[in-house]
Amino acid sequence: MSLSSYFAVGAVCLAVSATAAFAQGTGAGYTGYGFNLFQENCAVCHGTMGHGDGSVAELFAVAPSDLSMLAAANDGVFPFDAVMASIDGRQMVRGHGSEMPVWGTLLSTEAQAMILPNAATAEEVVQGRILALTYFLQSVQR
Repeated sequence: MSLSSYFAVGAVCLAVSATAAFAQGTGAGYTGYGFNLFQENCAVCHGTMGHGDGSVAELFAVAPSDLSMLAAANDGVFPFDAVMASIDGRQMVRGHGSEMPVWGTLLSTEAQAMILPNAATAEEVVQGRILALTYFLQSVQR
């Protein structure tokens, strides 16, 4: 394995471990990366904690999903892979009378404009962001 491959693997491992640490709590003082990404990209529709009660939710013909009930709707098991696929666009989600935005594309466009340290690629940054969002959603299940 080349030196740059070791750096890339290390960057992904660091992102995963940091993301897992951020996903531990969601109290009033919670400032984890996944929480912040959710507030910036999802809360306007799905609400601060994913309950489907965002500030524009009432404008949709079909209300945004209560993302805190994903595990309950899946026999108590959080559908981790399906959530990641929904965020990155591999699995389309119909809602609001149209398809949900593909956040993987948006996050990728932002990441490609960044100067990436330690030989990290834009794809690694995007996967880290999607993983952070998924861990956040997993942490708010009721």
